[in-house]
Amino acid sequence: MCRNKVLSVLLALLALSSMSWATDTVSFTGIWKNQRGSVLKLIPDGANEFKGTFTTAVGKTKTCINHPVPLRAAVNGNAIALSLTMEPCGSPVVIAMTGALRKEDGKEQLVMQGTTQYSGEDHWGSRIQTADFYQRFTEE
Repeated sequence: MCRNKVLSVLLALLALSSMSWATDTVSFTGIWKNQRGSVLKLIPDGANEFKGTFTTAVGKTKTCINHPVPLRAAVNGNAIALSLTMEPCGSPVVIAMTGALRKEDGKEQLVMQGTTQYSGEDHWGSRIQTADFYQRFTEE
């Protein structure tokens, strides 16, 4: 009998804690900077959609460094997916990233995984996998 009561209380606490997570608001809006100095700028553009820019701090195509290129993103809860092309600055790559927004020690962080694909190529060096951690730089 006592065991059932304890189990009931634990289940109730679990249900309450999951409801509080469901009501938390998540904001991707703002400027995010990763460990290499690259910057994501995300601006709302409809329900669960964002537009913005990606500015790389590194790359083979030197004309792309510090050159913002447009991006499109979609979110679902704390998950995000975005895509972009580096063509506007002369690079033959497209980039896709997915990740999640998390809070650690009160600080927000986008934990992202990316794939860079070189145009017109299909060999082991034509795809690059990345893992990046973006810290919120400012919120707009």
